[in-house]
Amino acid sequence: MVFMAGVMLAIVCIFLGAFTHMLSPVPSAGIVGLSAASLARNLGPAYTGKNDFAAMLAIFFPAVTDPLAGSNLSGDLLDPQKSIPPGTIWAVLTTTVIFCAMVVLAGGSIDRETLIADQLIVTKLAWPIEEVNNCAHAWNLGRCFGCEQGAAVLCYRAC
Repeated sequence: MVFMAGVMLAIVCIFLGAFTHMLSPVPSAGIVGLSAASLARNLGPAYTGKNDFAAMLAIFFPAVTDPLAGSNLSGDLLDPQKSIPPGTIWAVLTTTVIFCAMVVLAGGSIDRETLIADQLIVTKLAWPIEEVNNCAHAWNLGRCFGCEQGAAVLCYRAC
């Protein structure tokens, strides 16, 4: 539950940062503030040849695989056949909506050159920035623990 609270805090900080920077943009960091004009400039295609399908898949892949990792713990559910399908669909839909909202907020708040050049720009967009960095580290640690727990459960059931 603590892990979930950390992730939710990071998401809220990114949303707050996008709206906070509307009032006080930081052009030197590439954060121009949320606006329809900025979103329109970033919405159109301007393929640079730098990224390919594999890079884009690597960005979106965790949004789909993280919710599916919960099925490793399906033995803890009272009725797995009934609970897993709707739970998985809702988890994938929720992460997809959050990812898409983040794309729109980042595209509307940050200039194109900074989006391309700075891979950690969303952490600079967030407010307060320290909270998002701390939550990102906690998220990575939580993923490690989740993989260990899921692997142990699978091995236990297989033996």
